[in-house]
Amino acid sequence: MRSDQIEGGQWFHGKIYPEKCDLSPSGELLLYFGGKFRARDMDSGYGVTHTVVSRPPYFTALALWPNCGTYGGGGVFLDDQTVVLYQSTSHHRDHPPGPLKVIGYNALDPRHHTEPSSRNGWSGVLTPPQTKRFSAWRKSIDDLTLERTVSGDDYSAIYPERQGAQYRLYRTSDEPVASFVAHWADFDSEGGLVTAVGGRVFRGNLSRKRGPLRWSEIAALASEQFAPLTPPDWAQTWKPQRAHPRRG
Repeated sequence: MRSDQIEGGQWFHGKIYPEKCDLSPSGELLLYFGGKFRARDMDSGYGVTHTVVSRPPYFTALALWPNCGTYGGGGVFLDDQTVVLYQSTSHHRDHPPGPLKVIGYNALDPRHHTEPSSRNGWSGVLTPPQTKRFSAWRKSIDDLTLERTVSGDDYSAIYPERQGAQYRLYRTSDEPVASFVAHWADFDSEGGLVTAVGGRVFRGNLSRKRGPLRWSEIAALASEQFAPLTPPDWAQTWKPQRAHPRRG
């Protein structure tokens, strides 16, 4: 994050559901839900879909929990050693959870929810008159507030990774700074604005003199082509052969 360097990893020949994925607080483990929908995976106990924990930027399974479809599945990290699963906690025989503590979903525990309001500092804005439907999500860092508009109650509106969403950036006292459409946007761990759209990743630069928001491209990924890649040893085991590089 400090140098905006993108490290290439594996491709996944199948479908991954980003709204059911999570990254550990340290950034060293990825929990994802996906599937290749192959009969041979069912026969070998992997399920038509599965929840996996891997070491990014690789998808190679350290832990794997099979699933029989797209209902349920996925989970969240409570901390670097604890995961909540939205499915059976019975793991595949060849991919045990190792040092992870695995617990089942509890609807009464707000830490187990995947909504941004309870996960990463986002809060919902209720639509007037007061109802249970949110019109937007907001997140504030220092004197800036990022707002994501919700245009409906379907998946494409709730999860902007599907089709994109309208974002607005405000200064203190609701002073508008910029408006843009993106598949995803958020503040990084240093308080900087990062966004992704159309296979490209950008950083938003805002001067202290209250000038316009300017974008600089971090990476253009849409033109990349598949190439076989064998993960390093540290991405294939719970006990890495060498120190795993920290992801700040």
